[in-house]
Amino acid sequence: MSIIMWAVIAIAIVIAAVLLTPVSLHAKGCLANQKNFQGEIG
Repeated sequence: MSIIMWAVIAIAIVIAAVLLTPVSLHAKGCLANQKNFQGEIG
């Protein structure tokens, strides 16, 4: 196989690994008189 084909396969594997990784996002905010925001990505 050519180098370009191996590069395409490697990129596809990396993209699949990123998409299959579980990611959760929790956020809290207040829009009244205070400007508070707390966020967490884990």
